[in-house]
Amino acid sequence: MNRSGHGGELIDEELSSSVETPPAGSLAELATPASQVLWAAADRRWTDWSESTDVPRFYGWRVMAYDLGTWALRDLARATTSIGVAVPGPYPSHR
Repeated sequence: MNRSGHGGELIDEELSSSVETPPAGSLAELATPASQVLWAAADRRWTDWSESTDVPRFYGWRVMAYDLGTWALRDLARATTSIGVAVPGPYPSHR
């Protein structure tokens, strides 16, 4: 039985106690309440996603990354803007 009491693989107590756990909660807040996640990807260290406030055209996008090793949030890229408004054009894909 694992620590949650639901069965499955045993957790090595010595190993699990030596690994720091990030603070509980969300990784980050979306830019606005109207924002929508376009895609997300993760590996052992990074969680990346693209979000947009300009649904359904997605011109106002940004790409974010969360480093699980340092718990740092990074703003990697944003849509081009002119006078504070996103310029129409393509948005990033995870492929």
